[in-house]
Amino acid sequence: MPSVPLLFVFVSSVLAQAAPKVNVTLYSESLCPDCQHYITTSWWDMWSDTSVREIINWGQVVWGNARMSPSGAITCQHGPAECDLNIMQVRNMVGEFAIGSCS
Repeated sequence: MPSVPLLFVFVSSVLAQAAPKVNVTLYSESLCPDCQHYITTSWWDMWSDTSVREIINWGQVVWGNARMSPSGAITCQHGPAECDLNIMQVRNMVGEFAIGSCS
């Protein structure tokens, strides 16, 4: 019977590799206290777990509760500084400039 567990491990491995990753997107605001708390606790706990990280396609939308007027002016929930920081985060994410990590 030693071949049965080995077969199970092989089939499980093949099935695990064939399964598509789950898309998880975080919608956030740079100066939102609730977003900051969530990112530094729950989100970080998920990201730090390598077994979770392997099955998830991570994404982030730095927009949150901003509004755009018909003229194109953007107003952020936590003021003009948040709009500036949101823009910096997006530029960092697309590689326009590097901010560096905070450890």
